[in-house]
Amino acid sequence: MTTNECATYVDNDTFEADHTSTRDWHHYTGELTYDQVQIIAATETLFPAEQESHRRAAQRYAVHNALQSAHADMSAPADAVRVGPWKIDNDSPRPYREFAGAQHVIEAGSQPLAKNWDAEHDEAVVTVCGVQDDQGNVARYISVTGKTFSRESGAKLLTALAAALSELDAAPTFSVVR
Repeated sequence: MTTNECATYVDNDTFEADHTSTRDWHHYTGELTYDQVQIIAATETLFPAEQESHRRAAQRYAVHNALQSAHADMSAPADAVRVGPWKIDNDSPRPYREFAGAQHVIEAGSQPLAKNWDAEHDEAVVTVCGVQDDQGNVARYISVTGKTFSRESGAKLLTALAAALSELDAAPTFSVVR
């Protein structure tokens, strides 16, 4: 068990934050980065009466820093191009981080990619993304311009795209519908 001033890291599984502390945020400065201290100090200058908020911000930063430090030697998945910071939240029983692999861009060309396609977007981006837990377990999913698909849904999407391509190939280049 590893303990810092604001949280206890229990059996490489969870952080338990001390929500009952009566210390002010300055007590945690040894566990914060210079930038984190500067942010809280600036906020304290603007909102001096919000000491509980400043203490909780310092505590969150300290827990975040301890989490990053505890997993600093964990290798990223081999296909990861971008890796996010380690996180812990109420929705996950274990610390985790998100990652993304290479992006595959589908350009619109001379026609929009879809009816009513946002004029600012002239391409679709397909990325294999994932989540890695603190034990190295990885779950991957497919993201298409912000939409996510499980492996099963991704296979259905691939089948649907292949069927649509076949349909396009079988159709005349120009047709008139009356």
